[in-house]
Amino acid sequence: MAIAIQLSPTFDIETYDGLVAYIIAHLELDAETAAQVPTFIRKGEYRLDRLLTIPQRENTVLLTSVGGLATIPLPDDIRSVDAIKGLNQKPLTAIQQHYNYSGTPLYYAVGNQFITLGPIPSAADTYELTYLTRLAPLSEANQTNWLLTQNADAYVYSALWQAAGWLEDIDAAVAFRGELMAIIDEINLQSDRYRTGSPLVPNIGCVP
Repeated sequence: MAIAIQLSPTFDIETYDGLVAYIIAHLELDAETAAQVPTFIRKGEYRLDRLLTIPQRENTVLLTSVGGLATIPLPDDIRSVDAIKGLNQKPLTAIQQHYNYSGTPLYYAVGNQFITLGPIPSAADTYELTYLTRLAPLSEANQTNWLLTQNADAYVYSALWQAAGWLEDIDAAVAFRGELMAIIDEINLQSDRYRTGSPLVPNIGCVP
């Protein structure tokens, strides 16, 4: 006698549509709650955007100044500034008070979606900006991003956590949050190793 085996459906969780389908199936959501899944994913993204500061989010661009103009617009996708090559950072008030004259810029400040240079550039020049990008949100039109491709489980548990909160299932919310925090710790640890390489070994008793 043949035995029929019911196979569970599979989902491509590295795409937005697959992620939505997986969350609906995993939690066995009704139609009303299933309609909220895009919101669960978006709310989870806000958390991920704040918690993950890893090399994959770093970008470098050239900014061009205009002679006589102190400010340069920041990129639209910026989350935070890491550094501008060749310049040191100062508070905006310090630049406005002490470097409000024409010359070669030595300092910069960040604020109001602009870089403010001090002294004010006397001529056009370029500056290398290294910054942390925002996490590009997923949608039907944007099916994937670098985080979903490399660490889809972070998206899964961030969305499940939000869904459990909506459903007022406290035990599930605590469990999903714990899984997410463990994943984030692992991703950040991996990123630290990427930045620093192998752990340094003390050179005891030897001449370097």
